[in-house]
Amino acid sequence: MDRARKQADLSVEELTRLAHALDERKQRIAALTLLEEALRREPTAAEPAYTLAMLYLEQQQDARAVEVLKPVLA
Repeated sequence: MDRARKQADLSVEELTRLAHALDERKQRIAALTLLEEALRREPTAAEPAYTLAMLYLEQQQDARAVEVLKPVLA
């Protein structure tokens, strides 16, 4: 089974947990990708939105961080 298909089978919560693990292993791009996918599936999910916003802030991408949080705070 390829990686994209495996990702498709994961829940938003599983994607978020996997993203946390990847970020801890300094695999930031992979973590960002998983969090973005989690939010595509569920735009108002608080945990992936918060985590993604924090990662964006660390990269001085303040506007992106704000955009990620808007659906959660609406």
